Amino acid sequence: MENNTFLEGKIAAPLIRFAIPLMMSLVLQALYGGVDLMVVGKFGTTASISAVATGGQVMQAATVIITGLTMGVTVLLGQAIGAKKPEEAAHIVAGQIKLFTCIALMITVVLVCFAKQASLLMHVPEEALPETITYIRICASGMIFITAYNSVSGIFRGMGNSRSPFLFVLIACTINIILDLVFVGLLHMSTAGAALATVIAQASSFFFSIVLYEIHQKASPAFPPEAF
Repeated sequence: MENNTFLEGKIAAPLIRFAIPLMMSLVLQALYGGVDLMVVGKFGTTASISAVATGGQVMQAATVIITGLTMGVTVLLGQAIGAKKPEEAAHIVAGQIKLFTCIALMITVVLVCFAKQASLLMHVPEEALPETITYIRICASGMIFITAYNSVSGIFRGMGNSRSPFLFVLIACTINIILDLVFVGLLHMSTAGAALATVIAQASSFFFSIVLYEIHQKASPAFPPEAF
């Protein structure tokens, strides 16, 4: 685990080191839909571009909700770690996992079942409606990975480590770009390909974050396992 220096010495330097990767992570995370839009715009139709643009806004709104909730948990976790209460921190992590699992399932069900209504609410052109619904439903099916990634990233940030979450989202963006070019450019899967690329990229980022978290726990345990 990265040493947290917020509780000793000057605050400016460690705050800047923490804030820069955090801001870059948020920017990259917001670019998922933009990457899909660029690739679909190069190889797809006008209807596909409209579908990805609108569907991306819907998914971004869901992601912002998850990100906001994660920041709240990060604050609680940081307070517990700063107070040197590892068992309390472990309980917060365990509670976060349960809460975010329920939220992810709820958002997934809502978006999959009401993708058409959400598209109509966004005033999608009729010719782009089917592809917009497809994009939202495929992306929503990977909501569990988006939520899990943000959950693990929140844990790292609560431990004072904002560089690892930046690495996670950088990996996801790289995979997303490559798969967009493969699915949309080579396989001509259009909107569905862009959405599938996003889901696979998010899943890959999550599994990488889990591996890195386990490595951190083995090297320097932050939370006692018996407290979960």
